[in-house]
Amino acid sequence: MNKVSAPGKIILSGEHAVVYGYPGLYASASLRMNVELTKNGNRLSSSYANYAFKKALKMHKVKAKPDYSFQIKSKIPIGSGMGSSASLAVCMSTLAQRIAKKKFDLEEINRVAYEIEKKQHGKPSGGDNTIVTFGGYLWYRKESEKLKVFSKITPVKALPKLFIINSGTPSESTGEMVSLVRDKYNKNLDEVVDIFNQIEICSKSLLKNILGEEKNDLGEIITFNQRLLEQLGVVSLQTKNLISLLEKNGASVKISGAGGKTQGSGILLVYHKDPKSLKNFVKSKKLDMISVSLGKKGVKIEK
Repeated sequence: MNKVSAPGKIILSGEHAVVYGYPGLYASASLRMNVELTKNGNRLSSSYANYAFKKALKMHKVKAKPDYSFQIKSKIPIGSGMGSSASLAVCMSTLAQRIAKKKFDLEEINRVAYEIEKKQHGKPSGGDNTIVTFGGYLWYRKESEKLKVFSKITPVKALPKLFIINSGTPSESTGEMVSLVRDKYNKNLDEVVDIFNQIEICSKSLLKNILGEEKNDLGEIITFNQRLLEQLGVVSLQTKNLISLLEKNGASVKISGAGGKTQGSGILLVYHKDPKSLKNFVKSKKLDMISVSLGKKGVKIEK
């Protein structure tokens, strides 16, 4: 038997822009996915899990294709911007590497997981699978298909307490949202490039904050970043209304992930200078909110 786990992820800044070579600031989250593999089992749990494992076996050059069953347990919400598919891809890549009797190699695990992610997202940045693999905090930039540059970040001090509210699973897939932004990019190049440049400013401001180089207001960065994402058209009206409600209570809120156009837009990253006030407000509105810890360990072998 083999069992591995991988974290979910939060994009602190850089959604969509990261696909076009702009930097993204990522953090691994405390919510994790566990995948346990049993030899000579029954059918796999989903078509994507099936594809991911077969692709991983092929890329890790496992010649035999024995039958396996999977038990997948996850606290990461599916299709909501927390990297559920990336976590599954990384877990499957890790399991295939173990079956191939190779040494535990994070770079190889990540390379294979990126290829698996293309099935789900078309032309991903590679940031999701990278932060899920390595964990912690990452400054990530995709220079080209063959060159992806990232640096692990060690925060000078822990970020203030952050919360997650799920605005609802988007009707659109991540791939569809990436395509939506690409269409806008092709039709309104100057406008979208200007938005991406301002998102990069947010990313760098937040980075300098984390590294202790500047004392920027976290709430202001989050709110400005959210307005830019709204300009990209990746936030539904339903989600905008929810964010407005939270902002009136003093919270700073942004989507974290590809977003959604018609209904929900996935998870919302929420910051409030008075967490107790936020919790009381959320409770009164019967919203589903959880506290999340960031910078957790990446993929690992479980006993």
